[in-house]
Amino acid sequence: MNRIRAGKDMATLARTDSDHASFAQSGDFGFVSRSQFAPEIGNAVFSLELNQASEPLRDTGGFFLFRVEGKRIQPLEEAQAGIRSNLRQQKLGNVLAKVRSDYPITFNPRYFSESAPAGAATPAQ
Repeated sequence: MNRIRAGKDMATLARTDSDHASFAQSGDFGFVSRSQFAPEIGNAVFSLELNQASEPLRDTGGFFLFRVEGKRIQPLEEAQAGIRSNLRQQKLGNVLAKVRSDYPITFNPRYFSESAPAGAATPAQ
């Protein structure tokens, strides 16, 4: 972070110091959406001003530094496929929740006894 604050080029540092797959593109993620990241990272990235670098942000893949080089509003034509997919997922989730509530699963506890039935195979040791 000190090298970035001192003016070192982030693209150069990404090529030489990064373990992330994006190092081949000089660390460039391209245009991203907030939902691509965990909420705390998405919120931090989308609160940055142009050319502002983030503090190190921890994710399951390690630590990341972000710098916003441009902002744009995604045209509806580009967003439609993602919107449709999200709506399908929501609808499927609603249908599954209704099926679960309408047809609850119950188990017969007599079937699941603590001892295995006679003659049942046991795993090899």
